[in-house]
Amino acid sequence: MRICSLTMTNSSQLLRFVPTSLPPVGTDIEKLQLFLNQATRLLVLTGAGVSTESGLPDYRSANVGLYARTDRRPMSYQEFVRNSLARQRYWARNFVGWPRFSSFLPNQSHLALAKWEKHGSLDCVVTQNVDELHRKAGSQHVIELHGSGHRVMCLSCDMLMPRNQLQDMFAVANPTWSLSDMNTSIQVAPDGDVLLSEEMVKNFKVCLICHVSYAVDLPLGRSTSL
Repeated sequence: MRICSLTMTNSSQLLRFVPTSLPPVGTDIEKLQLFLNQATRLLVLTGAGVSTESGLPDYRSANVGLYARTDRRPMSYQEFVRNSLARQRYWARNFVGWPRFSSFLPNQSHLALAKWEKHGSLDCVVTQNVDELHRKAGSQHVIELHGSGHRVMCLSCDMLMPRNQLQDMFAVANPTWSLSDMNTSIQVAPDGDVLLSEEMVKNFKVCLICHVSYAVDLPLGRSTSL
């Protein structure tokens, strides 16, 4: 198994959220290559940092992470389920952010891991990310610790649906919201959240089929807005 050479296209745009770091020394690469060559059942754990080269910011990186640049914080599950206004705010912002969030593409790290799995060197990827970029890259054995932003579940009846379907439902319920007229340079958080004014949020309708709450799907039958 060879370590891929990470080459980027349109790097100035994609790499703006990648934190600065010292380049690896030759012995580090050799040690990693030796470890990979000897591995028989490799498991890889990934977090938000693996997606920064796709153009998605992470939360904690110095200078470029979301926490360093803004005061934005993810909404907790507890706040989401107990507060209808919080759910309205979450889905209004997620509705606006979804077209961009869902359009991000895998980078060379995602593609390399998928290639290792295909060749039988990688047994499983465990990720904290909800962006599904590992699956987009072709990885089949992926455990999503925090669920997926591409699937949603009804908190009342447990109905599961693709996030795209929910987007269509929101669009019908909010015909005056024209996403094409909104700022395309708006920054999307790792969970798909964007900033909107309170005036915009209060006019967003979250009335759905079951008239209940929807949240991002989690693998163990629970849900979260994170």
